[in-house]
Amino acid sequence: MSVPANAEIWFDGAKTKQTGPSREFVSTPLAPDRSYTYHLRVRWTEDGRTIERTRRVPVRAGDRIRLDFTDGRSAQPYDYGAFPLGDQY
Repeated sequence: MSVPANAEIWFDGAKTKQTGPSREFVSTPLAPDRSYTYHLRVRWTEDGRTIERTRRVPVRAGDRIRLDFTDGRSAQPYDYGAFPLGDQY
């Protein structure tokens, strides 16, 4: 996930601990035959203003999702590889 370096991030209301402009998160194991949705909230300060963005991020087991809050792009699913190690969510 690309975010402003001072961003705070919440998944389903739980605040994450990572800092910096590039963050990686790993979900708990997901059932392969189900769809899930994570509710994501990102907040940062820019030019003295607080900016907050929310997104609903649909996922399935094995998906890799890249989110970029630095240029306004939406969630973009990847269909290869395993999640890199990062915070367990």
